[in-house]
Amino acid sequence: MREDNELLTHTGPGTPCGRDEVALLATGREESMPRVIRYFYQRQYLTKRKTMMLLLGSLVFFALSGRTAFPQQESIRIGYSSPSFGGLAMFVAQQKGIFKKYSLNVEFVRTATAVGTLALVNRELDYLNGVAQAVSAAMRGLPVRLVLVITDKPQYLIISKPEYRSLNNLKGKTIGTSNYGSTSHLLLQTILQRHGMAPGKDVYVLPVGPGGQAQLAAIQTGKTEAGVSTPPTDIEGNKLGYNVILRMSDVLSVPVDGLGITLDKLKRQPDQVKKVIMSVIEGARFIKDNREESVGLLAGKWLQTSHDNARHVYGYGIDWISKSWGLDPAPIDAAISLEKDRSQEKRPVAVSEVSNMTLAQEALKLLDHGK
Repeated sequence: MREDNELLTHTGPGTPCGRDEVALLATGREESMPRVIRYFYQRQYLTKRKTMMLLLGSLVFFALSGRTAFPQQESIRIGYSSPSFGGLAMFVAQQKGIFKKYSLNVEFVRTATAVGTLALVNRELDYLNGVAQAVSAAMRGLPVRLVLVITDKPQYLIISKPEYRSLNNLKGKTIGTSNYGSTSHLLLQTILQRHGMAPGKDVYVLPVGPGGQAQLAAIQTGKTEAGVSTPPTDIEGNKLGYNVILRMSDVLSVPVDGLGITLDKLKRQPDQVKKVIMSVIEGARFIKDNREESVGLLAGKWLQTSHDNARHVYGYGIDWISKSWGLDPAPIDAAISLEKDRSQEKRPVAVSEVSNMTLAQEALKLLDHGK
């Protein structure tokens, strides 16, 4: 009997009921009763049986109350290749407590994009940021679907040494990207093909690592003549005398940032997926409505750059935040076309083969219901 009593009294941290109530049920001692109940018990207003039933009812009440007041947090992992304006909506959702509001505990995992797709399929990641990766994976028959579009145009640019003034000047030269299979690499391949230049033959492509500083360092050391990056690399490059020879948003109307998930997660955890979508959309809307605070978040932990650079990034990217979140099939169809050009795929590919926007549509209805 002693062992049972000890087991009941050690309820562990976070237990919604207090230790006094548990001790009373186990031992029946008056000194363990809460004060109010003890008062009535001592004056014989309550029998011992009624007292025990009242306390048991209290335990059930507190247990249910605790379950309602403190919903269980779901832990999820979101993969991304490098910090950029397109990923800011997710970061804002974390920093402003939007994910927490939906009972989501989010961990961001920075990973090479090709590795990220594999990690997603193997359930080491729950979500992966990258429209091109989701579309490419689905077209190759992997169980991946795009469920949200965050940005409608690419922020990437090609920056080069001053002697090169156009893409055609880079024939026989080397252009740096972050990693093979990354968004910058896939988009560069498309642009080169559209200019009649074959990667590996007319132009060499070299992975030098993620981030603008890696691209600038590769150019400075002579490893490359040009590099693909995002703002504020253009500002930092101008300080070194380099020039931007092409901004991809001028020649490509294709979504870049968006959430890819597995078909298994789409089937088994639709409520979680919907909460993630709602969180990211709320984060994007916060960015639109709160310029200075968003600039501060860009300059701080996300890009770790100056406020002047962050303002430039904000001004360059704010217009590319998606207006349809993927409900308009045209941008996704454009992403399919780019992947078909890159992979030389000839068969027709429907938007429904690479994306599922049902939950995004439901999420938008829930978010806009109170407006």
